[in-house]
Amino acid sequence: MAEGEHMVEESIRERHAKYLLCADNCVDKYQKLLDGKLPIYLLSPASLSKISDTKTPQGIFAVCDIPKPTNHLGKKVIALNALQDPGNVGTILRTMDAVGFDTLIVDEKTADPYSSKAMRASMGAIFRISIVQSQSLVDEIKKLKDYNILAGALEGKSLYNTQMTGKPICILIGNEGKGLDQELLNLTDSLIKIPIPGQAESLNAAIAAAVFMYEHLKQEQNI
Repeated sequence: MAEGEHMVEESIRERHAKYLLCADNCVDKYQKLLDGKLPIYLLSPASLSKISDTKTPQGIFAVCDIPKPTNHLGKKVIALNALQDPGNVGTILRTMDAVGFDTLIVDEKTADPYSSKAMRASMGAIFRISIVQSQSLVDEIKKLKDYNILAGALEGKSLYNTQMTGKPICILIGNEGKGLDQELLNLTDSLIKIPIPGQAESLNAAIAAAVFMYEHLKQEQNI
């Protein structure tokens, strides 16, 4: 379910919204969204607050269909291994949408990308990125015969000394605390790390993923 004006607008534009729920005191405020062909159900603010997990609900929701599972992988893939924070998952989706990565693979230990928190953090990217929910991330990675498979790891070589272009790419991002499973590390072409000259031990997983993706963009566009 998409909540809030921006997410509802995105769900309608990308044709994933099935019907709308609107607070009966917000009809005038959201008239533009309500003028479409979707069914609309008016509820009291108190009723809507019971289905919202935000402190201050905006009074507008879209009930959406979940895209059918896809086996098609694009040429720019992010794969998540046991990433537990749905906010990180959504932020990674948002960055993928901005940079031009097209496919997200998540394993069973990763937070649900369709959870309300992940959807909000994605800022609508959830409706544009192909998502593969895999029972075995190892099996999925083994299928990527022609891909450059890179993994973020503290023991890797510098990201800025790594060739990331030339063929399709898959970047593996691991658990916030434990990193990637060893079985996945064994499948990579290169282990890469982001130099940290300061005092911090590591970067947030979503930030690290963003740095990797933007370095790929820099190399791809020679900027």
